[in-house]
Amino acid sequence: MPAPKKSMCWCFGGRPPEITYGIDGDTPLKAMEVEVPMPSDEKEIDEKFAEIVEELDVDKPHRDALFNLPPEKKWQLYCSKIQID
Repeated sequence: MPAPKKSMCWCFGGRPPEITYGIDGDTPLKAMEVEVPMPSDEKEIDEKFAEIVEELDVDKPHRDALFNLPPEKKWQLYCSKIQID
């Protein structure tokens, strides 16, 4: 029986590629910093949060679950979305 061919593609039995770009053991990961201060009014947070929830196009149970998150988490999600856009 002949020896199996070595594949260049890891999905066919070859070795997966090692990703090393931008990774070194000396630099710790930094937490995402929110540059926009969180409003003290929860209604204002909910209004801004509603904008991004509408973009997600989720069903009612998931929408309700999102709006039941604490205000801090809603604000974090809102800020991460505006940083991406």
